Amino acid sequence: MSRYSTPSGSASDGSRNVRLEKRGGTQAPAGTPKAQTHGDLFRDAVRSWPEVVARDAMTGEMDFLLREQVRDMDNFSRFVQEQLLHHTSVIDVRSSFSLEHIKETMALPLR
Repeated sequence: MSRYSTPSGSASDGSRNVRLEKRGGTQAPAGTPKAQTHGDLFRDAVRSWPEVVARDAMTGEMDFLLREQVRDMDNFSRFVQEQLLHHTSVIDVRSSFSLEHIKETMALPLR
């Protein structure tokens, strides 16, 4: 998280690494269109979740890095338990919380 939620309930945003189901090939579960993979289904779900403000495809062990903006830690937990972990393509989730927000900029280091 770039900002940690305090007990007073201030807004917070968090980072979450997500690994998708890949066993048995790239096809999604039965009942979904044949052209859709687990990645396709997850991308569609992420677009519908207002808590997710950024999503990056990653290299390495985890497939995606999500950044969520939530009201407080209760909402953070609710999002993980009721949305993310219930998605059919998600097999692993790892959360990280930043202890201090030091710098965030959109400026390009051009000279």
